Amino acid sequence: MATLLFNDIHTFRSEIKKAVVRFVPSEYGLYPPERIDGTVEGNQWVKDKATQLLDHAQFLRGAPDARGKASNFAHPTLKKSCLAVCYGNGSKSLYRFPEFQSSMPTEALLVVSTIVRSVLTTYQLHGENKPVPLQVDEVKAAYHQLDKLMDQLVQNKYHSKKLRKMLANWAKMGMAGHSSNTVLAAGNDYAIDLD
Repeated sequence: MATLLFNDIHTFRSEIKKAVVRFVPSEYGLYPPERIDGTVEGNQWVKDKATQLLDHAQFLRGAPDARGKASNFAHPTLKKSCLAVCYGNGSKSLYRFPEFQSSMPTEALLVVSTIVRSVLTTYQLHGENKPVPLQVDEVKAAYHQLDKLMDQLVQNKYHSKKLRKMLANWAKMGMAGHSSNTVLAAGNDYAIDLD
């Protein structure tokens, strides 16, 4: 699945980046406080905030659960971006694939998480979102690092169960408005009626 997502030409990565760029500033609070005057100071504040989010992959964490345990790969930015990319009505939407109908695959979450990291890196370097093209080698390296984190998560009994439940809930939310009876399997652009 990861190979399919990475190799589906540059336009798919661009679609993911467009969705991510919409949510990153507001969801992570990448706007300097009003008390900060000036572009230079404001950009430095944003750079520092992005650095904090990237440190120890804080950008992945959502609110702790009811038991006070960490919620990894659960930040609202990831959720909103995944839903926009995988279940939107765009031409690259993935809800048509059967594996996305009952649960969001972890590979899709990893790809979105990787692009979120890339956008945050742009904020870290520039203090604002500049139209910097994705560097494929950097994106692949980040993906592999995040994949290692996901492997650790999946091997933990408590967090693995929590992750599976979360991804199933995201798919359920995403599929609302899409009928699984009318969704075609991938690559099934042509069909004949054999009744």
